[in-house]
Amino acid sequence: MFANLEKYFSLPDFKKIDFIFLGLFLFLSLFGLLAVATASIEFSDSLTGEPLNFTKKQFIHLIAGLFLFSLFLSIPLAFWETFDRLFLGLGILLLIMVFIPGIGIEVNGSHRWIRIGPVGLQPSEIMKLLSIVYIA
Repeated sequence: MFANLEKYFSLPDFKKIDFIFLGLFLFLSLFGLLAVATASIEFSDSLTGEPLNFTKKQFIHLIAGLFLFSLFLSIPLAFWETFDRLFLGLGILLLIMVFIPGIGIEVNGSHRWIRIGPVGLQPSEIMKLLSIVYIA
């Protein structure tokens, strides 16, 4: 079982990482975090009583995004080449599920969402990524 996992998950080759691109990405992410902090202090304070509430949430989302980025970086191309059709089929199935009564929910007058527990999911956003993976 672990032999199959090793085939699909491995540490990235650090020689192939573009550190200039990574540095620009981190700079823009931190600059965006600073922009959220400066633009929302007064509004967050009046809404929640905590001036940096939105900044903390944005920072948590940034950390989660960096974790997912490093996870996807460790997946070799052979994995995506093997399962691209399966992911595309799953995406199409999610798009169809929006139209099934009881599964697809209405938000602001449109039926574009699926509720999975406490999380609202918009399959079209997932399908954007999956279609790029399939075409690539």
